Amino acid sequence: MKLGLAAAVLLLVGLSVACTAPGDVAEALPAADLYAPGEAEEPEPAPPSGRVAHAWVEPDVDGDIVTIPLDVVENAGHVHFSLPVEEEALDYIGYMLDGSFYVRAAVCPSCGSQGLSHGGTMLVCHSCSTMFDFVTGEADDEESASFPQGLLPYGVADALISMSFAELVVSYERTAAGEDTLFEVVVETPPDDEDEDTSWPRCCAR
Repeated sequence: MKLGLAAAVLLLVGLSVACTAPGDVAEALPAADLYAPGEAEEPEPAPPSGRVAHAWVEPDVDGDIVTIPLDVVENAGHVHFSLPVEEEALDYIGYMLDGSFYVRAAVCPSCGSQGLSHGGTMLVCHSCSTMFDFVTGEADDEESASFPQGLLPYGVADALISMSFAELVVSYERTAAGEDTLFEVVVETPPDDEDEDTSWPRCCAR
């Protein structure tokens, strides 16, 4: 009798499974088991070989000499670096163009805000969107102030670009102040020669 009941139960279970609709089974399974895993997020495109969008460098300061690695500047589209001055940091942007190095204070001479970007062909202010010529520093419109005329001197030796700390600070201050020139031009007058012949006519010897 017990064997007959057990056989009947097994038969009913088998019929129940066999009669279950395919759709019901599908609904019971989690979506992850029915579909392939979702597509992974596409990675950000890599920068062109040998060049990057920009690079931050940590300058080495030794007295009045500030140095940054030459290879970083050459391989990057442009570089940013900061100099600690008292309780603030002065930001700069530097870039290579036709074999020459240009460095400017990363402060807009037109609106005075900090933050300049390398726009591919021009320097661009983050705040007022004024654009400046890479070489001359001139603004793209007459209403905006341009960078002070003049270039910051630099030297290259031992795979390093060297600049003067004092001149970097002056260039930042004069750029932020909207000065016309990067450095004041000092015209030296020759000293008076006490032995100079002041007699007339001067063609004759004493």
